[in-house]
Amino acid sequence: MTRLRTLFNRLDWRGRWLLLVLALLLVALLRPKVAMHQEILNSVFIIDISQSMNTRDYLVGDKPASRIQVVRDTLRKSLAAMPCGSRMGLAIFAEYRSFLLLSPVEVCENYAELTASIDHISGKMAWAGGSEIAKGLNWGLKMAVELQPRPSLVFLTDGHEAPPISFKNRPRIDVKAGEVHGILIGVGNDELSPIPKLDPDGNLLGFWQVDEVAQVDIYSQGRGGSVTGEKMADTDPSSSNAKKKNPTEHLSSVKEAYLKQLAQENGLNYARLTLPADFVNILSANHLAQSAAVPTAVGWIPALLALASLVMLYFYRTR
Repeated sequence: MTRLRTLFNRLDWRGRWLLLVLALLLVALLRPKVAMHQEILNSVFIIDISQSMNTRDYLVGDKPASRIQVVRDTLRKSLAAMPCGSRMGLAIFAEYRSFLLLSPVEVCENYAELTASIDHISGKMAWAGGSEIAKGLNWGLKMAVELQPRPSLVFLTDGHEAPPISFKNRPRIDVKAGEVHGILIGVGNDELSPIPKLDPDGNLLGFWQVDEVAQVDIYSQGRGGSVTGEKMADTDPSSSNAKKKNPTEHLSSVKEAYLKQLAQENGLNYARLTLPADFVNILSANHLAQSAAVPTAVGWIPALLALASLVMLYFYRTR
């Protein structure tokens, strides 16, 4: 210690200045972190991969784009915009259930893995046909309840129930309204568009036709009476169970009214995915972000000070 003090005393001011620069660089190399409060997200994103999500009713750069493509692009951009400390989980929905692919992980440390996972999500992952949105939401809510720390739920879907379901036959939601914070994101256009029919490899075979899909809720059809000509209550032509005169279930649009109803009943928010989408701000505006103390890298500060010190020393010596 005495020798170091003696060596330091022998240095002129330039040597001491360089010693200070070296100390700052050593601190920067240690990559120090300071706990700072900031708004972060902790969410599971459920992506609807049912067939209607292949409908191309968005325009990206003047070119038609499918709903699921727009969802992937939006999630990639959102991931890049999320502050470190945020956590993202990924799940997919098809048929009647939501399936967790990846539990929420920190976005900065797992950026490459999350990006790769998002890029591979497509309709080819669907394990069955059908798109029972309310049941998928129920599965998603139960999934969120089981995860710790409990994440918020972000369900991206066009809301197209297939086969269609009447209001009174909707399935029961098992999670108490408000127990999970979250938002339903309506994906798609208001105008009806044809739904692509794809093979297992994603190749286009054509479009679904009116006689190829169920046009009414099969549970609303009732049953024949015991006496010839007798009608049951469920088959009253004036009810919503009557056969549609202008069937449209082979076409698709965002079912915004239905999604708003589901959101309201289950204590969730609702927003529409329009382009360009500032998705992180949409989530923050719907109170999904929360303030938390996050370890934040501050090694750039001593590194910047070291650089500034070297510049000052250089200009002083060249005067």
